[in-house]
Amino acid sequence: MDNSFAKKLNLSYTINTKGVLLYYGLILFNLGLGFAKRLSFLQSRYHEFFSHTSNFIITSILVAVISFIWLLQGAPFKLFIWLGATAIVLNFVVELFVRFMNTPDVIDAVYGSAGALFTICVMAIIKQKGVVATTDLFKPKN
Repeated sequence: MDNSFAKKLNLSYTINTKGVLLYYGLILFNLGLGFAKRLSFLQSRYHEFFSHTSNFIITSILVAVISFIWLLQGAPFKLFIWLGATAIVLNFVVELFVRFMNTPDVIDAVYGSAGALFTICVMAIIKQKGVVATTDLFKPKN
């Protein structure tokens, strides 16, 4: 397996098949929520739920992209926790105090916080089961 790309970028880890499936599953779940929001029969039946899912999706994808890069670089998981906490605080700050182009809504902040927590949990599983140290890949095979 040629991992010269990982070697050039000085990545500490590379993702394995489980990690790819989990990460893409997370992204596809968010995209599915976005597409389901546009379906009129779901929107009419579950309007209250789908009116807030944008915050969940945006926060989840932002946290996923940043934490995935950090994961491959070998950042400590404590940094992931700080990222999630920062996303939660920013959700509440924006929803409670920013009035420009925003209607204050605490429920939006709760959905955004749920997106951050959900993504951090998925990234914890990926960190446990979905990555391989690049040093293991470059060892000569006997």
